[in-house]
Amino acid sequence: MTSEQRSQIRITNAVRVDKGARQAFGRGGARSAQRRGGGVMSPLDEWRERYNRRIRSTQWKNLKRDLIRLRGNQCERCAGVTALELHHKTYERLGFEQPSDLELLCYDCHRAADEERAAASRARAALKRYASGLDTYATKKYGEYWDGRDLEAISEEFDRWLERQGE
Repeated sequence: MTSEQRSQIRITNAVRVDKGARQAFGRGGARSAQRRGGGVMSPLDEWRERYNRRIRSTQWKNLKRDLIRLRGNQCERCAGVTALELHHKTYERLGFEQPSDLELLCYDCHRAADEERAAASRARAALKRYASGLDTYATKKYGEYWDGRDLEAISEEFDRWLERQGE
């Protein structure tokens, strides 16, 4: 068995969900929702704690080592050979990442990737706010069943209304 095959097997085993990993990185529950001092954590604080536990774990360090063996010891964006960091493309499976969820990046590319993800998140949030505003506007103006009307015309009307509101 080659070292590449061993690395692939380790990666496969590392992403299997076992009882201990589910407890350590699970999605909530009373135990994870409490601070050491007894207070309840906000969902964001709880997520940050899970994230920090994950990236400090031995499993995370082993996953990074195995991905370097499998993919090579260079940045996957710029091919630089400086110190590599393991970047989450998505946090959907935090604690149970698949290799396709991760990228090996140098410091500069990692910062750029984080900003790209943040910008995409802001754009999705803005689109969601727009869609919600459009729905509210159209529902108030045309009634609950407005969605059978010309969406493009109503969107243009809503855009003009937003401009008049100074948004």
